[in-house]
Amino acid sequence: MQIVVLGMHRSGTSAVTSLLVRMGAHFGPAEVEMAARADNPAGFAERRDVVTINDELLAASGADWNTPLDYDRAKIPPAVLIPLLERARKIVGELSANPLSVIKDPRFCLTSDVWLPLFPQPVCLLVTRNPLAIARSLQQRGDCSVSTGLALWEAYLRASLRVARNFPLATIDYDKLMTGPRAELDRTFNVLRGLGLPASLANPTEQEISESLKADLCHHVSAFAEFTGFATPQQFSLFDELCKIPIKEIPDAAVSAPSQEALRYFASREIAVRRELDSLMKELARAEIVHRGTARSLRNARDRVTDLEAKRDSLLKVVAILMAEAEGACDVVLDAIRRPDLKTAFWLSHFLRRRGVTSADIQAVAKRLSTAWAAGREALDISTDGKGS
Repeated sequence: MQIVVLGMHRSGTSAVTSLLVRMGAHFGPAEVEMAARADNPAGFAERRDVVTINDELLAASGADWNTPLDYDRAKIPPAVLIPLLERARKIVGELSANPLSVIKDPRFCLTSDVWLPLFPQPVCLLVTRNPLAIARSLQQRGDCSVSTGLALWEAYLRASLRVARNFPLATIDYDKLMTGPRAELDRTFNVLRGLGLPASLANPTEQEISESLKADLCHHVSAFAEFTGFATPQQFSLFDELCKIPIKEIPDAAVSAPSQEALRYFASREIAVRRELDSLMKELARAEIVHRGTARSLRNARDRVTDLEAKRDSLLKVVAILMAEAEGACDVVLDAIRRPDLKTAFWLSHFLRRRGVTSADIQAVAKRLSTAWAAGREALDISTDGKGS
């Protein structure tokens, strides 16, 4: 048996699926499970591969989870639908290899016409909840207004019943599950056993119930009377039928005109917001490209400045050394000129040789020093003669 959990978003499908998994129903490899988020800290009990296929099915027909009126399997091109069916069959094959498995995604309410015919022994389990609590939870999450949330609930429930009524079908009331879990679970499992649930699967233990149904995760509780103050007459009638008559006896009907109007308005506003968001994202992407280019140029400029400063410092050190050596050489030369002693020329040669000056350079320097010495000696002789006269 493959239990396909149906139900509107925020209706308690995650808690019910988690309970079935704790009882032993096969879910799939741990790595395919969606991670928990702040809006569902206990986890979604959903498979990423299943959600991805459902998102692609909806998108291929121009719909999304919050624009359900646009979904129509007939609008999906065969080139898109056939590969999606093959991927779905692989998942169904893996689940069906187990005596009891469970699969859940609120989008199944819309896409069950694709999935349910693929299962060899499907049983649909529809999770119901006060629609006002669902709508307020959606509003709290920032998805839509309460009136839009109620319209979404009606659209999801109508779509799921349209297909699921052709398969084995049971219901479980999330509100009753939270207030009196044992009685509601006993009722539900008796129905499931009548539909083929393995007798070896015992009713859940108190520990399994407490671990799956945590009151602190149920943030919105609404009374039936309060719901009547928000619902349209059509929504009230649908929920009243859901509470009072067998699920398969609920008449098949289209989504009511007030709900369609609310959803069409929401879809048009959603499309406008998406277009604006897409435009902003493109502008942001362009700004990021410019920013990266500017940042790269600034980094290159800084690197160039750093390199030039390093070269400048190196050159300044070389100039300082050369100036010091030049100053020392000038002192030696001037001293040689002042001192009428040819032995100084040899000392100067030794001084220059130590600094890597070639022999030719030394000879040239010696010649110049000799000339300078002769000129200086002549100047001294002239000076001496002048004094003597």
